Amino acid sequence: MQEHIPSVSVTSPNTLGTAVPLNEDVLWRTFTLFTIPDEDFESEHNWPCGMEKTLVNLRHFSHVCSLWRRILLSSSSIWANALNFRHLEQASDRWRQEILLRTGAAPLSVIYPEISLNSPAKSFFLSMVRDNWWRMRRICFCTRILRNFKDDERWTSFARPAPKLEICNISFSFLAPSPFLSIAQDRFPNTLPFIKTIIIENATFFLCQSMTRLRSLTLISCVINEDLFTTLSELPSLERIRIAFPRVRSQLALGQIMAEDTRRRIYMPSLKELEIVPQSFEAIFWSLHRLAPSPRRTCVLDFRHGVAQPTISSLQIQHCLAQHVQSLFSSPNSGSIIFGIHTILLKRDVNNVSDPSSSPHLHVKLQSASSLIMEIVIESINQCDLSSLTHIQFDFYPEPNASCIKLITQTLFNATHVTITPMTLKSIMKLYDRNFPAGVMFPSLQVLTFDTLEAAFDIDTSTLQQFLDSRPDMPRIQVRKVGNTRLPSGELVAFNLERADEDHLVWV
Repeated sequence: MQEHIPSVSVTSPNTLGTAVPLNEDVLWRTFTLFTIPDEDFESEHNWPCGMEKTLVNLRHFSHVCSLWRRILLSSSSIWANALNFRHLEQASDRWRQEILLRTGAAPLSVIYPEISLNSPAKSFFLSMVRDNWWRMRRICFCTRILRNFKDDERWTSFARPAPKLEICNISFSFLAPSPFLSIAQDRFPNTLPFIKTIIIENATFFLCQSMTRLRSLTLISCVINEDLFTTLSELPSLERIRIAFPRVRSQLALGQIMAEDTRRRIYMPSLKELEIVPQSFEAIFWSLHRLAPSPRRTCVLDFRHGVAQPTISSLQIQHCLAQHVQSLFSSPNSGSIIFGIHTILLKRDVNNVSDPSSSPHLHVKLQSASSLIMEIVIESINQCDLSSLTHIQFDFYPEPNASCIKLITQTLFNATHVTITPMTLKSIMKLYDRNFPAGVMFPSLQVLTFDTLEAAFDIDTSTLQQFLDSRPDMPRIQVRKVGNTRLPSGELVAFNLERADEDHLVWV
């Protein structure tokens, strides 16, 4: 009896459906779609790669029919891109060896989401890496052990050249007894001609000039120093740098760094994004001071994990940050800002304010940040010439501070379109009346838009009138509403119509 071969049904308006076997090339290309993508290898915490089912799916496909099995067994590259030890741990060494044999001589992609002391496949993994290091194209693993791992002679294979390696993601968990620092220099090779992505956690990774194709670098809980940034400036393809929880080990004191001529700063024209998740203000200052600002670069500062009290002057930090903010608006293009208790977003592209990735921008994440951090960041913005900013979105909760009022009465005086929540306007007016009786908020305002983001709120009549009263002799403005902001009640509508000419209020 002939074996059933999976097929597709082809129909036309004038014929009945006909079963046609799938083309082998189509099948092969379909199977490759189930291999592990680059995104999983580039995940910082290995969660996506730990959950994917590539190896399980391929095993199931190989049992569908003889055609599918023949295609799969003859394609070494498919198996070479499916080596997830989350599933290989559940088998014996004999089965693991069988899967490895199916890879032939193809470049390997290996994921081991978490290597613990009792991991059943730990020894097989180290042996495989030792014997096949020259074949590695993508490797991603996280280990919670240190001494037994680094003392294993098979680990020395990482010191050999890796001519095919493109993605290297290695994490030594913070639960390890000590940072993995002492052996890093002689464990990673200087010959990585095709490396494009490096993610290293809890290790000192020594970059080299031969990494000419490196595009993305992530260092988590690692040491940063002068040599690191000097080498970074010599990597022509580097587009993204992420530095999280860095430990600064500089031979220069902060005072010496501050006194350095800015002409000695590092210029990285290809760098499109710099993200810093600091533990200290010193780390922010040290990193930003070494890099020359660029209007073509996105800068992300994430303060959500807390920052220690600064040991240097907050004015010095503000000045350093202000230089990078100002660089975004060095050309006379109109711009926009999203500002709130959780985030600050400065951009030059007013057409896609909701899409931070659409153009270079400054993105400051402030959720759970202290009032000191808020003060430093806002004062940094206040030092800049932001006259080109025209579109602004505010979301202050529970209440803005004096620096925020200075921001909206002086720094952002050219804003023509302002989006705000009813609660934010109420908080601003409360502080404005109490401390800043002089000055007009948004003197160039043309359109005021109310947006409650998620919850539904009525626009407060008295607050809106208070805002209008603070703008005597100002041009007529349009007031709009979006999102879940509820339309005013009948009384408010009548009130607005009655006072439209007097207070320059127009509902659209």
